Amino acid sequence: MYCKFLTVNRIFVYFAVFAASITTAQEIDVEQYKHLQSTAIFDPTIPDGYVNELLYDGVASQDPVIFKLALQTINTYVEHHIEERLGVTVTLPARRINEISGLKETLINHWKYEHAKHEHNAARFLLEELRSEAGRGILSAALEDQEVESNLSGEIISETLEKWLEAQHPWLEIPQSLCVLWPQDDAVHTLIWESFENDDSIEPRDLLRLLNLGNFVTPVANRFRIAQLVAYPIGSPPNAEQAISLAAKGLALSHPEEAIANLARAGYDHIEPRREILITLAGYEDSQLNPYHFEIISLISSAQGSTPADERYENALDRLKHYVNKPFYDRWLSSLRHFFD
Repeated sequence: MYCKFLTVNRIFVYFAVFAASITTAQEIDVEQYKHLQSTAIFDPTIPDGYVNELLYDGVASQDPVIFKLALQTINTYVEHHIEERLGVTVTLPARRINEISGLKETLINHWKYEHAKHEHNAARFLLEELRSEAGRGILSAALEDQEVESNLSGEIISETLEKWLEAQHPWLEIPQSLCVLWPQDDAVHTLIWESFENDDSIEPRDLLRLLNLGNFVTPVANRFRIAQLVAYPIGSPPNAEQAISLAAKGLALSHPEEAIANLARAGYDHIEPRREILITLAGYEDSQLNPYHFEIISLISSAQGSTPADERYENALDRLKHYVNKPFYDRWLSSLRHFFD
């Protein structure tokens, strides 16, 4: 009897030690991934191989905490990369995350799974999540304070909400990460279009932003951009004008001739997007602009003093002024000179 007791007791001891070792190992792994997300991913002294190996293991992990941290790390890096493009943050180490075997397919499948699970309505899911968290500290204040007293407090609340959402539901940022990490990829292009078509809560400006992040210049992408330029009446709310700006910025990636008429019309009708529209138009050749010469004159006249000046805008305006001020024969013959060179 005593021997049996010792045997059973040893089993319990071994089991306890084994369980404790698993817990400790898991805690170490979690801390390792927390460090990766907050620090290591941005540290140029840490090699890509180490980062990619951790991310590879993380997205393959059955541990939901580790999986979420790995996905959050990818999203965080992408966010900083976008800010780097805009000159907001310092230069990041050029991580080769897109070389991780099977990562693109894993992210696509995870997005499809989560999006379908939440009835292809990301906005409603977000709203329900935010409501369920109401009453918890600053998150509650962010939800209940519909009219923010100052820009500073609004920025703080917005940043807090973004960080909370990113930490709790990193799957929501997967389309953005896919577009940045795999630009012009057919599978990514298909995914964002399917998501837009299946989810009524995704606004046109959201799709336009993703198309631009992914540098997509497909016929369907450009047709959508061109249509968005004239989809909103004069006096539309800021969301509409943001969509027009994004459409113009996306058309600057390839300058399709069929967009010129709508660009000129949108620039004349809407003040806020005018800067991006003029910058885009300035990228066209004289021969392409010639059929719309009078429309561009009207646009430049309406733009005088109405748009905040910066170097890109001033350069675009100077180029277009030079074009419209050319003599008639020079505008039309200049495009033919290369035939006689």
